[in-house]
Amino acid sequence: MDTTRNRTRLFSFLIAGAVAGMLGGAMMAMFTMLATATYLHMGFFTPLYVIASPLSGPQSMMTAMHGGMVYGVLVMLVMSFIVAPIVGAPNFFQLLGWPTWTIGHLLFGMVVGLWPVLRLQDFTGLLGRQARQAA
Repeated sequence: MDTTRNRTRLFSFLIAGAVAGMLGGAMMAMFTMLATATYLHMGFFTPLYVIASPLSGPQSMMTAMHGGMVYGVLVMLVMSFIVAPIVGAPNFFQLLGWPTWTIGHLLFGMVVGLWPVLRLQDFTGLLGRQARQAA
């Protein structure tokens, strides 16, 4: 009975430690991102680039992120000036402000741009299936 209680106590302790570690890591990431964006003059997302670079290499990651961010801005412009007026959606530029709306789309594009870099298998399998079906 004591063994079961000790295991439960140990498991609860480990879960609490993991949660505390995640919260501490999130706080550290926020501070580092603010520091690199302000007084270090390195860019807001520099810590994220550094974390992800061992997975895919710095150059391919930067290229994908820049391309994705351009895509995000294009999506923002098409949605704001073509789709939203047609469907009667509110003007998000006035509702949220230009900076918020633009940064949100830049983040969207950055994630979409990094997807093929970090999960290449999602795309190579799809291309292989399409080639086999076409043959």
